[in-house]
Amino acid sequence: MKQFLQKDEDGRLKAATPFRLLSSSFVLFSAALALYTFTLAPGLLPADAGEYQTTGAILGVAHPPGYAAYTLLSWLISRLSLVIPISSAQAINFLSALLAALTLVCVSRAVRAWTDSTFAGVGAALALGFSTTFWAQATTTNIRMFTAFGVALALMGLAEAFSISQRASGPNGLRWAGVRAKSLALFAFGLGLAVSHHGSTAFLAAVLALYFLIMYAQQDWSVVRLMWAGGLPKRAGLPTIARQLWPLAAGLIPFLSWGYFFFRTQAFGALENAGTWEGFLDQVLARDALGAVAVFATPELFPDRLRVLWVILNFQWHGLVLLGVAVGFLLLTIGNWKLGFALGLAFVLHTFFSITYAAPQTAEYLLPSYVLLTIPLGFALAQPFTFLSLHPFIKRISLVIVSAALILQFSNNYSGYRALAQDDSTSEFTRAVLQQAPPNALILANWHWATPLWYLQQVEGQRPDVSVRYVFPRGESYAQNWVDDARAALPARPVLVTNYFKPEYAASGLRFVPLATPHFPVWQVLAEPLTASPVALSGAQQFGEVEFLGSTLVSHQSSTVTLLAAWKINGSPRDINFFLQAIGPDGLLYGQQDVNYPASRYISGEVLIDRYTLTLLPEAQPGNYQLLAGAYGPDSVRLAEAPLNTLTVTARAEAPVTTQPLFFEGARVGRDVDFSLPGSVRVYEHQRLAEGYMTSVTELPPSAVNGQPSARYVSFDDQIILTRAGALPITLAPGQTFAIALEFMAARSLNQDLTVKVAVLGQNWSAAVDTTPVGGGLPTLKWVRGARVTDQFTLTVPNTAPPGPAKVILGWYDAFTQRDLPLLDPRLAQLGPVVELGVIEIVD
Repeated sequence: MKQFLQKDEDGRLKAATPFRLLSSSFVLFSAALALYTFTLAPGLLPADAGEYQTTGAILGVAHPPGYAAYTLLSWLISRLSLVIPISSAQAINFLSALLAALTLVCVSRAVRAWTDSTFAGVGAALALGFSTTFWAQATTTNIRMFTAFGVALALMGLAEAFSISQRASGPNGLRWAGVRAKSLALFAFGLGLAVSHHGSTAFLAAVLALYFLIMYAQQDWSVVRLMWAGGLPKRAGLPTIARQLWPLAAGLIPFLSWGYFFFRTQAFGALENAGTWEGFLDQVLARDALGAVAVFATPELFPDRLRVLWVILNFQWHGLVLLGVAVGFLLLTIGNWKLGFALGLAFVLHTFFSITYAAPQTAEYLLPSYVLLTIPLGFALAQPFTFLSLHPFIKRISLVIVSAALILQFSNNYSGYRALAQDDSTSEFTRAVLQQAPPNALILANWHWATPLWYLQQVEGQRPDVSVRYVFPRGESYAQNWVDDARAALPARPVLVTNYFKPEYAASGLRFVPLATPHFPVWQVLAEPLTASPVALSGAQQFGEVEFLGSTLVSHQSSTVTLLAAWKINGSPRDINFFLQAIGPDGLLYGQQDVNYPASRYISGEVLIDRYTLTLLPEAQPGNYQLLAGAYGPDSVRLAEAPLNTLTVTARAEAPVTTQPLFFEGARVGRDVDFSLPGSVRVYEHQRLAEGYMTSVTELPPSAVNGQPSARYVSFDDQIILTRAGALPITLAPGQTFAIALEFMAARSLNQDLTVKVAVLGQNWSAAVDTTPVGGGLPTLKWVRGARVTDQFTLTVPNTAPPGPAKVILGWYDAFTQRDLPLLDPRLAQLGPVVELGVIEIVD
């Protein structure tokens, strides 16, 4: 601590020298920028990020409110692609890293100015920088980091204008450090940046502005007091006030960027009425989105949004950090209640509007709230080192606790973001879609995939003959929107779709043929049955009327393989099932996917081609696995078996995620137990060997295993693991409501938008909840490897439910393709892609 704090001649702390302050800021900025650059997303990104990469590279107009200043900065930094070998998308990703590093410097300086502790400033900044969502925003194209930077800049200006010194007099230890033009200008400019960029920050900006006026009037508004008392003429006092406060005009400068919309009325993404005042107001005020404001602010819904907030905060930080925030607020309120009240009110207002807004990016909307929370955290970090009378041992213990919390926070997230930095799946997939699209094709896409496809066309000029249309939800059935749009385009032009809706597509009479795209599926829509395979296949075999046309490998990563396989029934159509299996060196089954074709779904001689993705069981050992394609009838009698290529599996490069990490047990690095089935407990032992990491599985009786009955370790496709299931009520009556708490862990950093389904199934009745996790506030696209999320699901038994047992089940599926995530447990997989959580007896 000696390098951060100095003593004056009386033995009290004093602020570090300007050189020391600048040097610590430079080190923090450089370290943060290096970290975020090392974990930076490699290029093209989906959804909103893809839109911002497109509009930033070509000076387009993003969806309202448009983000004019951010777009101009994005365009400016995208010019780096002209002088160094990076894409415009990569350069705009790097802009987020720059803004994030600057945000941490501003937070550090704000805390340092308020506490006179460089250690507290750096510690608070690192806690913010290592938080889950902040790190994610620092490494990807987004508009949230710009907002966070504006708020942090305003806090820094405010703190440096009203600094705290332990040598100051006054009941609160406050003194006015002089109205410095630079600090006032930074304060106002930061608020202007935030509010002009996104109107949701207006509430916290109003609170901070009011706090400034109160403190200015209390501490240094001597001119006003003299004027009020009649001791100073207004003609002399008003110019003095103007000279003191003129830097506040800097807050108006960011709003000049709104003029951009008047000059880009014909640009990509501009509104249809962009050339009118109504269009301008629609753009900057985002009036179409006002209907989503405070949707959850009702007595019935708001309590659950508080639960969502708590889950999101725990997703961001370790419990020790949140404890530090709470302690800091307490200390701040006691020592400087005005500042504590202002920060608390700003946090409450911004958080309220963020968690009650009806959109699935709640964790990102809260980014300014995270910035505000770091200020009281800084006060908590400063306390052990501010009071010199404390025993050195206490200071050392405090330093160890703080350092341990930061190291733990860093280690929890680093591997996940390092993996994402190597994930270029969006670029590889969308480029393959355009390459494989037939001439003059129409691609119907969801927002997730439409924006990167637009980038490739608008920025890189790829496939101008292809049209990419975003399918906007309209009417009651989103699935029917896709069917209607495809029908309208056929047969005049080829049609591709990125979404799959099994019931609606099966009922449409159209054919949906998968293409050989890596990572994610896309289908070509046909108005007539397919009579020839659109891709090259190998390994054809004949089994009477059942003909295997062959397969083609799409991708193979670690223990996951994706391929296309095609069949043909030359006789009369029959109900039939096709499958793909992975058989291990020991002859046991380690993976299987089945596809069902009822006789009504195809005609004789039609080519039936499907996409198969197999993820092997976690206990699969390194070796060669035989892929086997086959067919069987409704009676489960096999009609065909065709051996395919061999899949080589190697040991994992990193340890599997675990709920019980082991540190001093030799090769064992983790242990997990699963009490899903009564009478049998599955124990997973994770080991580190010379060639990598492997998992072994043992079945034991419950009496031989130490663990809570609620413990689970159920892997869904090696993406999400159920780690805990809360207790269920024993009995319920019709009309009653119950809730179940479930805890999940991300097995890897996720790049798919997954939906969780919890249902209760009785005799001829059911009730289900299909939702984005955490009430829509924390989509799986935000989950990094090892992240743990606790969620709660509420269901109601129908009033007409008859007495009898009812099963509660859990499943996950892809929100875009409706593909069920398979269970990687052969015992549970026998019941389908869902795991049973328990049984409730329905009574009269």
